Amino acid sequence: DETNNLAKFFMKNQGKNGLFVTSEKGSYKSSLQQGYICLLLEEILAISKEQDKKLKNSLIKGIGYLEQNQDDSGAWHYDPGGSGELSSYKETATSVGIMHALAFARKLGISVDELTLSRGINFILSRQHENGGFINGDFERMPSPHMTGSIVYILSLFSEYDGVKESIKRAKLFLKKR
Repeated sequence: DETNNLAKFFMKNQGKNGLFVTSEKGSYKSSLQQGYICLLLEEILAISKEQDKKLKNSLIKGIGYLEQNQDDSGAWHYDPGGSGELSSYKETATSVGIMHALAFARKLGISVDELTLSRGINFILSRQHENGGFINGDFERMPSPHMTGSIVYILSLFSEYDGVKESIKRAKLFLKKR
């Protein structure tokens, strides 16, 4: 079946550090890509009739890679450890995508480091504009309705964290005005 073949491809191409290698040279390290591969594999694990231990172990390693590559601010950089301008760019969308994967991992019973989660939530909350919307990048000044809508959904998965419910209320007011 195609989903099993896809899962096998990613598991076969996972480094010892947990990174899913998808480029021919094996050097591309996108945090966002890692998050979305984890999310895809989580979906496959969730719909499989039997819990595949190899797939779950691969996900645990993949989530571990994400935990290790979060910076002190709670953000994930698009290209961690890289030398280009994207290596230090704090794009909210990257962190939101990764937090989505971490939320799903928790739902599947995969342990996720509490400090990683709280720092990720705090980073996202720090991107909220005074008008309630959320900005995406370091150089953006005005919030985006699209980004704000995505973040409302992700934050709703972490409603037990301090400040999240209030942030969601403010974001919904921002969206209502649009």
